[in-house]
Amino acid sequence: MKGISVLFALLFNALLSVASGSPLAAQQPAAGDSDPADQAIVDHLFPVELTKDKDADLDKESCFARLDRQTIVAAYSYGFSSALFLLRDDGQNGYIRKFKVQDLGLTGGRCEVDLIHLWDDAHVRHPGQHPQQVTVGFSTAGPNMINWAFDVVVDKLVNISPPSSEVSDTGEFETALTDYDLVNYDHDGTMQLISGGEYPPPADGSGPESGMSLYRIRDHRIVLDPAVSVIHDATINQNDLTGAPNFLKPTSLSGPFILRMVNGDWHGENRVHSAFVSLNGKVVASLNQADDIVEITVPLKEGNNVIAVEAAPEGSQQMTLAIVQKIAPAKSVQ
Repeated sequence: MKGISVLFALLFNALLSVASGSPLAAQQPAAGDSDPADQAIVDHLFPVELTKDKDADLDKESCFARLDRQTIVAAYSYGFSSALFLLRDDGQNGYIRKFKVQDLGLTGGRCEVDLIHLWDDAHVRHPGQHPQQVTVGFSTAGPNMINWAFDVVVDKLVNISPPSSEVSDTGEFETALTDYDLVNYDHDGTMQLISGGEYPPPADGSGPESGMSLYRIRDHRIVLDPAVSVIHDATINQNDLTGAPNFLKPTSLSGPFILRMVNGDWHGENRVHSAFVSLNGKVVASLNQADDIVEITVPLKEGNNVIAVEAAPEGSQQMTLAIVQKIAPAKSVQ
């Protein structure tokens, strides 16, 4: 959430007063902005039902993202009880809890809310559908985050998360997304998500047992692609490599391993003009501006591997790298 700070906003926020037990006065910052007044609104509307029958000394956690000038997406947790709301300025009494997400197994401690773009199809967008989507993460007892994804339709958050294979004790929907990364894998006007894997990896340095999962967008939902296991991903953005250069080969995967290079953003624009990709100190691939999606087979060592990219500094440019193993679908028994 990117903040703005102008003198008028600071003076206006300083004059904000809160009447105990009443909704906060409405503010009108732009979408995506983070403002101290927004935090005050979110905290004032903390759902007291989360604290019921729990220790009084637990920390109240909250996180949020401003969706538009009248709407805030707010997540809360107390202990490991969690809730998610749309807060809306009703035009008269200030902000209220307009919509609560129901029937999902939301649970966790620390939270985070992000606004993302998963598809770019304004010409076929459903009536009332917001141009952005929302992801919400809640921390586990360990270092991981459980992630949920939602589409915003009128005054509701519609769950588009992929289902987990595990069944919750309460029968509520559970998400399969954990520690997700947003990637441009296909150049088809949608974004893809990489999720899962073993984090942190085994302490003995042997590598995780399995790779990460690849999810694609199908009919405005996030759907698992069972034919791809992702071992590592990284991006070139403004000539900088993001993503760790070191990665471990999963112990259950034996190859063949494929280096997939996707040149440009999700529309195929802002391409890298020239790049060389090295794996474990050896140049294994090159890319130029005319290349769209290039795949080559590469060797991986047991344990640690190192990937590096040397790109010509030609202004704004983007490229996605992924090392994957393609998995043949299981044959049905006749």
